Amino acid sequence: MRRDDVRVLAIGLVYQACWAPDRMGAQKEGFGHMVRSWLQSGRSFVVVCVITCFGTLVAASTPAKAEDSFQLWSALFVNGPVKDDSNLLLWFDGHARSMDGVDGLGVSILRPGVGYRLSDNLSGWVGYARVEARQDGAPDVIEDRIWQQATYNFGTVLGGRLSGRSRLEQRFFNTGSDTAWRWRQFFRYDRPFVDTPFRFVLWNETFIDLNDTDFGIESGFGQNRTFIGAGWQFSKPVRVEAGYLFNPISVPNAADLDVNIFSINLFVPL
Repeated sequence: MRRDDVRVLAIGLVYQACWAPDRMGAQKEGFGHMVRSWLQSGRSFVVVCVITCFGTLVAASTPAKAEDSFQLWSALFVNGPVKDDSNLLLWFDGHARSMDGVDGLGVSILRPGVGYRLSDNLSGWVGYARVEARQDGAPDVIEDRIWQQATYNFGTVLGGRLSGRSRLEQRFFNTGSDTAWRWRQFFRYDRPFVDTPFRFVLWNETFIDLNDTDFGIESGFGQNRTFIGAGWQFSKPVRVEAGYLFNPISVPNAADLDVNIFSINLFVPL
């Protein structure tokens, strides 16, 4: 998907979420009724999220022509308290990603961690991650990470839940001796469809590299990920989410990448 296609998609989403459903009603009952209905329905917050994500992508764009890529990502997320009513938390996520030009598994990630619930809406975490990226015709790139993060809930917003995560990473590669520092800022909004096991899901994550390294990372904007899709609560504790993930990546001294991803994730609480 090209950047122009993403712009058209974003404009279409804004139109459908904001004006299309209320246009006929507005003609009959006036502009004020249209605005009140829009705010009460919760579509206003979805539009704000779309515009915010779209603005981040445009701001991160560079004049260099981006190259398109298509990938398939899958992940398993397991987290929760070690026992009922405990403030001690456990975290694990594992990822398997296919990559263009790579036979079989392209990237694998294993990320365990431990945390502590500081309040009903705030938790602090520390952990480790092992990342292996395979490249046909080239040595594998191995990365070890130490990470710290805070997760937080903003509560109910217009019928849905707004949450966030702020993560700091120290990254060690087999291709150099420096330590790469990276900041990741994540926001998520999900809203259930009434009387169904399904929900609308929208999230955005921005990656900022904090320093230059001897293996090619340059400080500044690194990448952005914007996901739009649906979740299915197929049993009381377990859900699956699937959808489209757009991942523009800044590549130093080369053409940027626009990665189009079909993403499917399984969530299992402890």
